[in-house]
Amino acid sequence: MSALKKTPPVIAPKPQKQIWKKIDHPAFYANIMQVGLSPFDVSIAFGKVAEANAEEITCIPQATVTLSPEQAANLMTMLAASLQGYVGQFGNLRAAVVGKPGVIGPTGAIGPMGNNEAKTGAPKTGKIIPPKHA
Repeated sequence: MSALKKTPPVIAPKPQKQIWKKIDHPAFYANIMQVGLSPFDVSIAFGKVAEANAEEITCIPQATVTLSPEQAANLMTMLAASLQGYVGQFGNLRAAVVGKPGVIGPTGAIGPMGNNEAKTGAPKTGKIIPPKHA
């Protein structure tokens, strides 16, 4: 009979304290984004809408951030937690409509920001309000 090897338990590393140096860095506003994927990374292009009509949105690129899939997953987790806090404090979010695959923009956003219950009669559920289609 062979002896079974016991593997030591996996211990998650303790989170490190982050120290951000105070230096000037570019800051951008974006109201549209596009996500691109490769086997090795996830890229998010941020832009501003210059013009929009029912068929087309013209965008001004602002910045592109490329992350490893692991860091993209971390970003997703951090954004979800932050938005959950936002919804708890300010109310439901407007939903953005995804146009072309991977493009998220403001053209389908509906409802007011803030307390949707007071402004629209919709209950303050802490969920994203889906767009209404005509």
